This record gives sequence, C-alpha cells and structure tokens, in this order.
Amino acid sequence: YRAGYTKVEQNDQGPLPPGQQSIDLFDDSVSHSATASVGMQPGQLPFGWSASVGYDREDAGQLDNRYEGKFARVDVTVPVTPTVALVGGVGYEAIKISERDALRDVNGDPIVDSDGRLVTDSSSPRLVAYQEDGLIWDAGVMWRPSSRTSLTATYGRRYGSETFTGSLSYNPGRDWAVNVSAYDTVSGFGNLLNDSLASLPTQFRSSRNPLSGDINSCAFGQTGGFCFNNALQTASSAAFRQRGVTASFSGTNGGWDSGFAVGYNRRTFIASSLGGQRQIDGLVDQNYFANAYLGTDIDRRTRFDSNVYTSYYDPGSGGAGNVLSAGANAALSRQILRGLSASAAVGLDSYKQEDFDSELTASALLGLRYSFSGATRMYDRFYGLSGRPFQLTPDPQFYFESATHRKALSYLGYGLAQGEGFIVITGEIGAGKSTLVSHLMQSVDKARLTAATIVTSQLDGLDMVHMAAE
Repeated sequence: YRAGYTKVEQNDQGPLPPGQQSIDLFDDSVSHSATASVGMQPGQLPFGWSASVGYDREDAGQLDNRYEGKFARVDVTVPVTPTVALVGGVGYEAIKISERDALRDVNGDPIVDSDGRLVTDSSSPRLVAYQEDGLIWDAGVMWRPSSRTSLTATYGRRYGSETFTGSLSYNPGRDWAVNVSAYDTVSGFGNLLNDSLASLPTQFRSSRNPLSGDINSCAFGQTGGFCFNNALQTASSAAFRQRGVTASFSGTNGGWDSGFAVGYNRRTFIASSLGGQRQIDGLVDQNYFANAYLGTDIDRRTRFDSNVYTSYYDPGSGGAGNVLSAGANAALSRQILRGLSASAAVGLDSYKQEDFDSELTASALLGLRYSFSGATRMYDRFYGLSGRPFQLTPDPQFYFESATHRKALSYLGYGLAQGEGFIVITGEIGAGKSTLVSHLMQSVDKARLTAATIVTSQLDGLDMVHMAAE
C-alpha cells in the first residue's frame, strides 16, 4: 500500500498567444495505491503463475477530479528453453474518471480565480470523463540469457484499444547499466508522479543546475537511469493516457560517473465534454528529450559536474507553437573548511518557440557558501565528527586495524600475492568486511597485481567469470 500527496505551487501559466487553448493548472491531490499478489515460479509445475489484485485512486482538489481504477488478473510464465519463456495474462479492469463543472459567469464562461485555475462548482453533479471496464489481456515473450540481461515484450488489449509494452535491462559490468522501457498507462498527474518516485532505484546520483539550483530531470545509478520528463511534461488537472519509450545508459569508469537518457512521450488528455475543460478533451501533446551527465571527484574535497540537455515539445494546441530548448552547464566545487565551500559554474541555455523570438542566455557564477550545522547534523557537533559516517559505500579511510582485522588483511594479501584459490572472510554485519576489502584494494601495488572487486552475489558461475574477465 502506498499513499501520496502532490502539490504544485505555480500560480499562473502566464499570457497565452491568441487562439491557444488554456490547460487548467494542477493544484493538489491525494493518491492511494494498493496491490496484493501470490504466485509460484516454474519448478513444481511446468509453468509459473501469479494472481494479483489492485486498487488505485486519486482525488484532486481542482474541479474535484477523481481517478479510480481496480483490477484482478492471472499471469502465467511457460519456459520454452533455459533462456526463453512465453508470458501472458488475463483479467478484469474497471477505470472511471470524473470531475465537477467549473463555476460560470452570466455568459456561461468558466470562472478563473486569481491563481489562474478554474473555480470548482461544488454543487455540480459528477461528470464522467472516461469509463472503461471489461476484459484485459496481454501475451509476449521473455528472454533471459543471463542474470545480467533481461528482455520482455508484450502485446495485448487494455484501455479499450491495443497496447504494446516492453523492457530491456542489461548490466555489462558491475558499474554499467542499460535500460529501455516502452509503456502505456492511464493516470492523473499526482498519481503518475508518485509512481515515478516509487520506481526510483535504491541508490542513484541526482544533480542540480549549478546556476538555478533546479534538480535535473534524470537520475543515474548502478542499475541504470530514470527520468521524470514523462511525469512532469504538463502539470494539468485533467487525467490523460500516456504512451512512450525511454532509454538510458549509466556507468562509472576511471572515477568518472556518466549517464545518458533519451525518450519520447505522448499524452492524450481526458476531460468531460460537458465540463469546464471540454476544449482539451482528446488534445494530444508530445515531448522528445535527451539528457547527459558527466562528473568526477578530483580529490576528496573537489568535484566536477556537467550536464547537457535538450527537449522538443509539441503542445498540440491550436495557436501554440512548438518549443525547442537546449542547454549545457558545468561546475567545479571545493570544500575549503568544514561547512565552507567555494564553487564556480558556467552555463548556456537556449529557448525557441515558433513564431516568437529565440532566447539565448549565458550565465556564470563564482561564490562561497557556508552551511550552518542544523538539527539534521547534530551528531556531527556532539561527537566532533570530521566526515560523514553513514555513507552507503564503505570508505577505506575509516578502516580500523584491530588484531582480528590485521590477521584477515594478511590472509587476503598473501592470497593475492601467491595466486591462491578462494579465501573466505566471515563476520557479523557491520564488522568491517567491506571496509577491509576497500582498504586492501587501496594498498595493492597496481604495477605488480591486477585486482578487482565484485560486490553483488546475484550471479551464476558464467556471469562471475565474465565480470572477472572484464
């Protein structure tokens, strides 16, 4: 079960060109999502199976817009070869989207408040904008030649029409990942944003525009990249059907973190033909985007980060021109003293909308920043800490050489130097096994010995050999 609250604080979409259709800005919403499933992998039976049920609801404050969906389905997986399986599922789904009308003036036109949003007529009956219930199904193929590679493609029927979905996940190495996803969904803005946040990997690196402070739309990690461009495409109070594809690549090589993502997203807005947003019912907008990131720690106190982005947006509205935006920025930051850091950044951004003059902005920043210790870092002051003690990645500088650790280190060093077989080091959680290995890797003479670490245990024998060879 997951609950979420979404709030957009933008007050006005600004003046619109003559003839352009206005899209009511999203205000806030509360969303709920609950799922339950039970199943069995192939083994005792010649096929795998699962049965699942789910319920989703989003209640938006704007026009009292409501999305409600529920489903129940059964899926099967039938192995054909050790690496290929047929997959399929069938079930029942019911989705209903409704809203209330907007208050209207004496001329029958919807009333807009000082924030630029439609005013809800609370006395209006609920107006159904979309309702679909009945049989859903899909069938496809799944290919898993190894634990590092997985490909799934399906075709089926949902939302009253054909659907195509698929995914590709490929991890050529411990620090490299490629992901491709094709999707098709009906949702509201708040629900989609909460689903996107829940889909983030457990470990990732996000970056900011060093000049504006805005968080960049893509995050990258060891399991691949994830972008919010499709979720943030248009902050509309109306629900929509969304279809598209995204592809990402991320990796680390020689201390450099890198990531690249491209995607296409198409939305078809859903609104009641009797309500205040009837002019956008069936409106289609499209977005093409690309983002790239490159960064490295020059030393323990200095970091370099850079970002490049571009997007092409087609609002699909009469009188609204397409928008092309692109830009690049780079920043160098260095910690001078505890809490005091210096940064230098440059950036170039361009914006071009059809039938309007283009804009090109060059920016530069040079400054100092002092962070006062707050409640979240009280333990730093209390214990007199000079570094961050609770990082996810073991830091060899915190290695403590007790007698036991010294003995373990000598065993590992001897095994590496003599080319011995397997050496097993065991210990309680938090005893320092990973930190010990990190310390050992720092002390290895790279001129005499080539050593590597493999941190995942989710590998079969062949994958282990491949990763060691790389």
